[in-house]
Amino acid sequence: MGRRTSGFIATAAFSAALAVLLVGCASSPTTTYQTESGQQITVDWAEYPGHAYSAAEDVLHAPPAEELEAVSTKLLGEIEARLTDEFGLAWEDGPDDGGNFFPQEGNGYGGDSLYVSFNSAPRESRTVPEDPRDWHRAWTLSPR
Repeated sequence: MGRRTSGFIATAAFSAALAVLLVGCASSPTTTYQTESGQQITVDWAEYPGHAYSAAEDVLHAPPAEELEAVSTKLLGEIEARLTDEFGLAWEDGPDDGGNFFPQEGNGYGGDSLYVSFNSAPRESRTVPEDPRDWHRAWTLSPR
């Protein structure tokens, strides 16, 4: 390999490494606003405790984390009972991965999030409706 080629490769490698470092150092977005008293406030979105792609209104309308398991059990129990009454389905616990609460990986702006995701206990039917029309009927019974 000639001197010119190795110099080009070294320059390209350095440039690529520098680009990766600069992208990793990108600052989070900020918003600046003025209060009624005239004070200027700058908010760094890296400090936002929610998540960029979760509407705060949806989160505020959700049950508190301490109540999620009970609310989930009640809601899924109602669905299971309705489907059982309609189609005579038999149910069992599904595979369990060992956890229900999972912390959010970040807030989408480079900071941490206080949100957690909740996965309900898995349940599955051991039987299925025979008639394809019943599948459509089961879908219409499900809350959305």
